[in-house]
Amino acid sequence: DCVEQGYLLVPVALQSMAEGDAAKACTTFSQAGEIGNRFQDPDLLTLGQLGRGQALIHLGEVSEGVALLDDAMVAVTTGEVSPIVAGLAYCAVIEACHEIFDVRCAQEWTTALSSWCDSQPDLVLYRGQCLVHRSELLQMHGDWQVAMDETHRAHERLSQPTGQAAIRMAFYQQAELHRLWGEFEVADE
Repeated sequence: DCVEQGYLLVPVALQSMAEGDAAKACTTFSQAGEIGNRFQDPDLLTLGQLGRGQALIHLGEVSEGVALLDDAMVAVTTGEVSPIVAGLAYCAVIEACHEIFDVRCAQEWTTALSSWCDSQPDLVLYRGQCLVHRSELLQMHGDWQVAMDETHRAHERLSQPTGQAAIRMAFYQQAELHRLWGEFEVADE
C-alpha cells in the first residue's frame, strides 16, 4: 500500500471518462482520493476530488460535483498543491463551468487562473490555455475581436516549444470565431 498506487489509478479513471463510463471513473477517482487522503498527499487528493467532481457532473449530479470541485480548488488557492496540479485544477474547473453553462464561475476561475499565470511566467502551457479560456468568455460576452486577439496570443505562447497539445484549443477557438463571423472557409481551414 503506497501513494504511487493512487497515482496509477488516475490514468485508469481518465480512460474510463474518455470511454464514457463516468460511474467507473467516479469510483476510481474516489479510490485515488482516498489513497491521497490516507498518505496525506495533497496533489493526489486534489486530483481525486477533481476527477470525481467531473464524473459526478457527467452523471447528472451537478451540485455534488461542483461541491467537490470547489473543495479541490481550496487546496489550489491556498498553495497546498504543486504548480502542475494547480494548473490542471484550474483548467478542469473552468472546463466544468463551461459544461454546465456557469458563465459567472467560469469568469471568476479564468480571472484567478490569469492571476496565477501572471505570478508564474514560466508556465507557458497554462498561460496559453488561460488565454484560450479568456477568449471563450470574451466570445460569450460578444467581444469577438478581442477574443480573436487572445487566441492569437495563445497560439504564439503555445507554439514554442513545438508539439504542445494545448495549441489545438487555440486553433479550435480561432475557427469558432471565424465561423461566427461567417468566414466558413477560414474556419474549416
